[in-house]
Amino acid sequence: MQYLAPFFYFFSNVAVLAPNTYTPSPPKTAVGWEFGRTFSYYQLVFLAIMVSMGITRCLMTIEKEDTPERRVRPKRHMTFCLVFGIGCAVVQLAMLFWFEPPSQIRYTISTLLEFLQVLVFTWFGMEYCMTCSVEYNWLIIPTIITCSLTYYGFKWIGRVEYYSLYLIWNMCIFSGLLELWLMWRNGVVNSFIYDISMDNVRNSDEDDDERCINCSKFDF
Repeated sequence: MQYLAPFFYFFSNVAVLAPNTYTPSPPKTAVGWEFGRTFSYYQLVFLAIMVSMGITRCLMTIEKEDTPERRVRPKRHMTFCLVFGIGCAVVQLAMLFWFEPPSQIRYTISTLLEFLQVLVFTWFGMEYCMTCSVEYNWLIIPTIITCSLTYYGFKWIGRVEYYSLYLIWNMCIFSGLLELWLMWRNGVVNSFIYDISMDNVRNSDEDDDERCINCSKFDF
């Protein structure tokens, strides 16, 4: 079972853009609601980096020739992204328990980690996302169940201000572990986007060949 984009890459980008702003004095009547709707202007910078670098990497990799060796490089890069991203997600979750919601220290560390994630995932992960994928199997069901149970456990012992962050970072961790296992267990395959790109390239080449043949007949 193959999807348009890897789950981990999608969830990681959502996590970087999730509401995460330090608020020194939110309203006491709606602390969780106010905190959950507060964004940081740094996230606009992250979004600009993701778009600009993402387009660049996409143009650099999407039309590479399809050879057996082509998937080795993205697989190695995505392994680094997965390990780095899972580690960042664990640190982010741990800080949600170490620090109170209006913590400038937590916000600063979190923002720095998200900035590094944007650079790593966009530069290294985009190549994989555009050209490769994994075949998801039945393991996706226990992964969803385990992630859901863990999230509800965090909600039970955690703070209401962090409910949305508990969810997104748990999704990053479990989807990353699943993808890492499937990648090294079963290998990677061409993504839908890459297959479509290759079909367009082949059709374009066939059209060029046909035009050349017609031109040669006309000259004769």
